[in-house]
Amino acid sequence: MKPGTIAVVVVATALVLGGLFFGLGGPSERGASSDSIPRATLPPSTVAPPAPAVIGTDAPPEPSESEGTSVGDAETLPVPNVIGVSQATAEARLSDFAVSVTTAFATDPDFFDAVSAQSPAAAERLPAGATVSITLSVQPTPETTPADPVPFGELTRADLADLGDGDCANRSVVDSEFVYELADCDVFHDVQLISRFDLDNAPDQYDSLALDELVRDQCEDRFEEFVGVELRDSQLSFTSLRADRETYENNSDRVVLCLLKPDESVRIRGSAANSLW
Repeated sequence: MKPGTIAVVVVATALVLGGLFFGLGGPSERGASSDSIPRATLPPSTVAPPAPAVIGTDAPPEPSESEGTSVGDAETLPVPNVIGVSQATAEARLSDFAVSVTTAFATDPDFFDAVSAQSPAAAERLPAGATVSITLSVQPTPETTPADPVPFGELTRADLADLGDGDCANRSVVDSEFVYELADCDVFHDVQLISRFDLDNAPDQYDSLALDELVRDQCEDRFEEFVGVELRDSQLSFTSLRADRETYENNSDRVVLCLLKPDESVRIRGSAANSLW
């Protein structure tokens, strides 16, 4: 045997013993049977395989603070709108946002017993613990004193000849007639004359119900203009005087007097003109 042949045999024997023999020179052109080709077997590895690489991805971005939601390190919240609500409701809404509340008082006829202003304005952002100022609109209250009860009986006439628009008066009873005596508005008084005027659209014929409705509407308009608030919001009321049937028909008297008055049981001090009472 040639020396080269021995070398081949030795190598082949070593390959067979290692379980890796596939045939010298590789498989034939016609292929080899799976039964005739031993499968390679490897002992289990004791080294963990490397983690698969991720291709085409970047590291996730670092989290960032939401724009407009912080001042320094403090979280901020939008201030709620409390215009037009009561003081209790405003304070409850603001307490939900962990802010302090300070209250000032003013008079605004559009917001009686309600918040008329706030600072900072609604929707501005504040950190917890900041301060919100609210302005509560309160209605002025006239100073009062107890009054003598109004007498009952046949008191069918009233004498206000001495009163002009804006004048204050105290009443007394003389011969079953109310007599109103001029008084300084800065002292306690019973009534204040809002206006003396000729009734608009008065019917030619006396009609008590129609006249009462006209007088009420025209006096109410003058009352609200005089006091500065609507009648329903006022702490005062009014009464009116007009001609009776005889005077209306015989003398063509269309004069109406509108009188501002408090509750019958009290007198007031001060003029009600533009008082917002």
